[in-house]
Amino acid sequence: MAVITADVPVPQQMDKFWPSSSNKTALQHLTRVIAAQQDLQIPIILSGSVVDEEVVPAVLICPRRSSNESSLPQNIDALTGTVEEADDRLLLHCAWEVTRGCDRLLVISNDTDTVVRLLHFIHEWRDHGLKELWVE
Repeated sequence: MAVITADVPVPQQMDKFWPSSSNKTALQHLTRVIAAQQDLQIPIILSGSVVDEEVVPAVLICPRRSSNESSLPQNIDALTGTVEEADDRLLLHCAWEVTRGCDRLLVISNDTDTVVRLLHFIHEWRDHGLKELWVE
């Protein structure tokens, strides 16, 4: 696809859409634009990604304090890196939240590898204050 915007219809041939690195990168950028335009009630974090060695940074988008204020994404350097595997990026997010004082994590995943990876780190995270780890 040459351009990916909110008004572009969902591709009918997804098997041709996903192999394109430029499509994946454009979709990441569109996600940030759409999230920044929303009237958020809570802050959201959009994961970074790596596509063909291009790093799309992880960002924090906070609720607007007034209708005039824009929700500009703020890069989160601790979550931005060259980790390509989504399961591994998820672990970075969990560890970052625990170091910021989070005592309960909820991870939604249908991947057994994710559960095994989470269990590997649970003792370390408990030492940093994690009380509950939920996996759905």
